[in-house]
Amino acid sequence: MFHLHYDTHLDALADTLADLLARRDPAHLLQPQTVLVPQPGLRRWLVQRLAERYGIAANLEFIAPAQLVWRLLRAEHAELPSVSGFDREVLRWRILAHLRDPAAPAAVRAWLGEDADDLRSFELSGHLAQLYERYQGYRRELLEGWARGEDADDPQAELWRQLTRGDATSRSHLLGQFLRRHAEADAPRPAQLPSSVFAFGIINVSPDVLRVLGVLGRHCALHFFLPTPCREYWGDLPNRRECETRLEAGQSLFDDPPNRLLVSLGGVGRDFVAQLFSYEHVQPDVETFPEDDDPPRDTLLQRVQADVITLSAPDPDMRRDVHDPADRSLQVHVCHSPLREVQVLHDQLLDRLKQDPELQPRDIAVMVPDLARYAPCIEAVFGALGVDDPRRIPWTVADRPLAETHALAALFLRLLDLPASRLTASEVLEVLAVPAVLRGFGLDEDVLETVRAWVRDAGVRWGEDAEDRLAHGLPAFEEYSWRFGRRRLLLGYMSGEATSGALLHGIAPLTDIEGADTAALGALFSVQRILRTLRHAQRRPQPPGAWQTLINEALDRLVPQPEGRDEERALEAARAALRALAEHSAEAAFDQPLDWRTVRAFAQEQLREQAPQQRFLAGGVSVCGLVPLRNVPFKLICVLGMDADAFPRRDPADALNRMLVGRRMPGDRSVREDDRYLFLQTLMAAERQLYLSYTGIDLRKGTAIEPSVVLSELLDHVCEGYFRDPAAARKQLVTQHPMQAFSSRLFVPDDVPMHDANVFTYRDEWLEAARPAPRRVEPVVFADDAWPAENETEAVELAALRQFFRNPAAAFLRIEAGITLSAPDEEVDEREPLTLEPLQRHRLDTVLAVNVDDAAGQTLEALRAQALLPPLAWGETALRDTLQALGPGLRQWQAWRQAHPPQAPHRFRLDLGEGRVLTGVLEELHEGGYGAWVGASHSAGGWMHWWLGALAARALEIAPDCLAWGRDSGKASWRLPWRPAMPTAAEACAHLRVLLDVHREGRREALPLPLRTAFAWAEKRAAGEDEAAACKAAQGSWAGGYNTYAEAGDAWFALAFRGRELFDGAAMQGRFEALAAHVHLPLCQALRNGGAP
Repeated sequence: MFHLHYDTHLDALADTLADLLARRDPAHLLQPQTVLVPQPGLRRWLVQRLAERYGIAANLEFIAPAQLVWRLLRAEHAELPSVSGFDREVLRWRILAHLRDPAAPAAVRAWLGEDADDLRSFELSGHLAQLYERYQGYRRELLEGWARGEDADDPQAELWRQLTRGDATSRSHLLGQFLRRHAEADAPRPAQLPSSVFAFGIINVSPDVLRVLGVLGRHCALHFFLPTPCREYWGDLPNRRECETRLEAGQSLFDDPPNRLLVSLGGVGRDFVAQLFSYEHVQPDVETFPEDDDPPRDTLLQRVQADVITLSAPDPDMRRDVHDPADRSLQVHVCHSPLREVQVLHDQLLDRLKQDPELQPRDIAVMVPDLARYAPCIEAVFGALGVDDPRRIPWTVADRPLAETHALAALFLRLLDLPASRLTASEVLEVLAVPAVLRGFGLDEDVLETVRAWVRDAGVRWGEDAEDRLAHGLPAFEEYSWRFGRRRLLLGYMSGEATSGALLHGIAPLTDIEGADTAALGALFSVQRILRTLRHAQRRPQPPGAWQTLINEALDRLVPQPEGRDEERALEAARAALRALAEHSAEAAFDQPLDWRTVRAFAQEQLREQAPQQRFLAGGVSVCGLVPLRNVPFKLICVLGMDADAFPRRDPADALNRMLVGRRMPGDRSVREDDRYLFLQTLMAAERQLYLSYTGIDLRKGTAIEPSVVLSELLDHVCEGYFRDPAAARKQLVTQHPMQAFSSRLFVPDDVPMHDANVFTYRDEWLEAARPAPRRVEPVVFADDAWPAENETEAVELAALRQFFRNPAAAFLRIEAGITLSAPDEEVDEREPLTLEPLQRHRLDTVLAVNVDDAAGQTLEALRAQALLPPLAWGETALRDTLQALGPGLRQWQAWRQAHPPQAPHRFRLDLGEGRVLTGVLEELHEGGYGAWVGASHSAGGWMHWWLGALAARALEIAPDCLAWGRDSGKASWRLPWRPAMPTAAEACAHLRVLLDVHREGRREALPLPLRTAFAWAEKRAAGEDEAAACKAAQGSWAGGYNTYAEAGDAWFALAFRGRELFDGAAMQGRFEALAAHVHLPLCQALRNGGAP
């Protein structure tokens, strides 16, 4: 018996289903009851509904209609496999084998073109498999005609004949046999048919599946639960295009016009109702319809829904003058961006939850057409509030592909993409940084900075070795490759610091690695080796089973032990994709080699199509995509992203789809019509309120952007049908929100005239930003007062003092405040240098000066081994140019060192009184005095480094002479080499006491003493110029210029003194000048009063 249950409320149908499930036949108590549900989200809602009714929902089998059909076909054909060879997943591999066959018809191979590759063949086979699957459901007669030889010139028909030759197991063929066998009333009962079947929420199955259900209804109790927006028969309504044609011709549609929304949006439902009640496919024995009670019409949304339910147009006599502001049942919100849509939504939900104590987060659904675009915004806004914040709203996001939500899924896709990778330093480090990978090597995130520094300092950029670069079409050089860096790291670890600066077998060891770093170094090499080996293997085409083994082995090595349910599910999803590759191809008897691009495309497709890991209706506000067949009722439904280009989706043009040729058949699917009906279902599923939102204002131009056409149609229908003044009603229903979350409009009291009560916010943290700014805003300082003094009597290392005066603000933030900022030179570069940047040139200058007595240390080989030069001829040119620029100064430095041999490093401890102690090691001592390389003659950093060492040497009375060497740039009033006028030992001690006091002060607060700027100021003052000239020079250095560094852009200084400018205030500038006078002026005076040696 076919029992049709027809209702406008899904929950009413669910209650009826619950009553029927409770009436079990005692003879079949242990037999699971079969419930056909087309969508997982609807199934979950139904299970929850049944469990709420009876306290439990068990011994129920929820399957899709197609699964039941195949089960029935297998019961009559025992030889059929569990998965049909004509299912899309298997059929695509069979088609791919035909496309690869040289004997395939020319018309079939012509689809691929002359330059076809594996990936294109795979994509075409998938598309054809999808078309054939649709034909099996909606064009069975077409396929039967092709099998008989019709359309001989059609390549699709010829390919279908090849696929079905000697194989009569296509679903359409078997289904045709089944329907013919059971067409008569006295036909036998289908094998293995359950005693009862419940079909719930099915509205768009193919005509053949509907016929099968009709057959089942003659042999078992089949209850068909049809949710419909209209309780009247509406299968004879004209479709939308017919109405548009009649209106354009000036013809009336009906004597009594029907509901415009049903005509415009209900095409899919209307066609199914017409198909169902045509009695061509099914013959319902019992039809149960909803009661004819008049639906409630208290709110605007209820009036709209009631007219849809009763198939009636709005009553002109019931139109209202204005919309009641207290009626919030239907609202449209216009914003400037998706982020603002979510921010406004959060405020609106907070207000509704506050105003309606019965409303709970679980009663709210937030739906978006493009979830990938909105999910980050939702996480940023909803997740920004702490657990204890009263404004926090619990939420869950469903329907997101696994690759977007878990690092292991992204790692899986990265592994498949390795053949296209250059194996850059950052790519390997990103794999190592995956938490599950780190944990597999027994490491935590703390080691990542150390490993990153190793890779950077070792000179690794990309590629395995010289041959790898040759494979990329580049010259074969090994510098800046993984092999180059790996040798430096390994040799440095094994040889230790004793070899620092020396070459061993042409390798420059990197000696910053200690014994405790063994695990981290091993993990880095292991990850790189796994990726290298996998990439090498992936470059060879392999059969599907071999691909499964290859990638699974790599996953086993990288993630030996997943932790937690999320990691286990993500890893299983990756393995399931590989398993599907092997199983589907095996079921199609396909064992041909596959290119890596084909495997990657298949895996991406599998991860997209797998059931989302986030469950629908998992608690809190349900955030999900707009999914057909999931018209689950909620008290409040919010739909975001109703933009014109996002919804409804467009039907893609497809020259191969034979269903688009000729007249559309009943039940034919259309993406655009499906979306239109989905919007109507959403409108009817909102029990109390429907909240609609879209991006309606261009961020750059400020011009209006049209919403989705379905939203426009709804607004037109509501404003014209329920109000006497449509324009005024639209203004009341549509709220335009300000562009910024801190707009002053959001904080206007409700009682202010002309203020829109729907424009507000609960984010009081934006209040200060919303207030009118005074003419001068007081700067937000990093710390209001100096920090308390700690360990002021402990000794200060000379190296630490030198580092401090390079950037006092950075020293305070990094050492005292524990803040780390990533400097550009600390990032891992992915490109080998072709020219020397200023910092690289400085490093090269320093190395050449340090190795001035070592001819081997200045060779091209030695410098390349240390990653100090560009590769190939670029390195030779860079070294030649550098030596030419350094030539005179380097020769003079070498000659002086030969005449005054270096002395052993001198460790000292200098007690300067009152707790001031300076310790350290002087490495610049030579016979006859203190001499050191300062770099360029205008280098503030080089001179400060030299000056601090020279002061210590003078204070210790171990350097009767102090000299500086370097490259004379011509940008200073002194030339190199230079003998500054050094103070006496007592004066040097006095200077050091001042510097230690400044250092002590710099440990308690950030000091406004940028090195270059202060040096420029002191240089002018030492030359006898006035404060105005010195300030102008300092400002020029601070601002920088063409090809010169601007200290105004220093991130450390900007953080320490945010909101304040160095020269924008007497107090700040005065502090700077006082510090520069104490620290840098004595140095510049010594330079000014010195002379050539």
